[in-house]
Amino acid sequence: MGFGSAFGESWKDYQTNFWAIMKSIFLILVVPLLLVMTISYFWAHSTGYGALLAEQHDAQQLLLSNLQSLYVSIAESGMSLSEIEVALESAPKDPVLAGIVSKASSVALLSERLDVLKKQLFPYNATTLFLTFIALLFGLLATFGILASAVRKKTFSLRDVWNTGRNVYWKYLGAFVLLFIVLIVIFIVITLLYFSVTQGYLRSQLNSEVLVQAMSGNLQVLIPLLSIIIPYFILILFALAIPAIYWMFVLPLLADGEKSIFTSFGKSFELVHGRWWRLFGVILLSYVFFFILGLIVGGLSLAIEGISGSIVFQLLWTVFSYFVVAPYFVLFCKNLYFVAKKEAHKK
Repeated sequence: MGFGSAFGESWKDYQTNFWAIMKSIFLILVVPLLLVMTISYFWAHSTGYGALLAEQHDAQQLLLSNLQSLYVSIAESGMSLSEIEVALESAPKDPVLAGIVSKASSVALLSERLDVLKKQLFPYNATTLFLTFIALLFGLLATFGILASAVRKKTFSLRDVWNTGRNVYWKYLGAFVLLFIVLIVIFIVITLLYFSVTQGYLRSQLNSEVLVQAMSGNLQVLIPLLSIIIPYFILILFALAIPAIYWMFVLPLLADGEKSIFTSFGKSFELVHGRWWRLFGVILLSYVFFFILGLIVGGLSLAIEGISGSIVFQLLWTVFSYFVVAPYFVLFCKNLYFVAKKEAHKK
């Protein structure tokens, strides 16, 4: 079995273990998240937080609308921000300027109100965020359990996922956090270095007038920035993909008998060495495939107008991501590991 055949093999594994995967994800991941949502909902609607949340939502929508209207008025005036400041001193009663001032005052008042609401809602938001974080951490047990079970046996059950997930949880979590920290550090360093080099060009292109035009709806003024943004995304893609792919077999190795996290990182590097581009290609193809499916789901949701279409899309994509995309990539990683391991043993 080559890397390319891992696509079909992963779907076979998914079909074989379909109900075990569905039950595991629903009971270990979805149920805790639903419990947090239920607690948050009743907490908000049994206290004053519900009214504050509704007010915050309305204020945010109104602020965005007023900001757009303000920037449109500034763009239509034909004056820069500095010119408007000078004009206000000489002709404060000019109707165009008066309209701009009125909208700017409304934006300032809404911003102040949102700051107050943010402080009032902090206990609710912080608690909800903490509970969601705990639920997601617990939900990782499903992902870890499915991966470890799939490495150890071809067919597994909910009990296998639960028991195996508990046994490998802390070791998997440690490896996962370590890799995450490395990727975050790489991202921050490259971002700081890249924009420190390009900041002169950015400042020349991204001045207040350009921002006003962009916020008023004239996005064409941002086209020159693509010469900076596109290379940045390509650089970030490869900078993160290199370590992520070299260490993608750390978790399968731990499930396959390796006891040390750090040794697993080294052995994963050895397995990927000489196969990086092939692995990058098949992983990229998988992401493209699911991206196209996401576009199809999004296109179907657009057939339903208004907010309901957006809700349908979010719901469908969430369910699809939890129950199809995530477990598929877990099984895909497992099969790629066995292909790389088999090739390495042939040498």
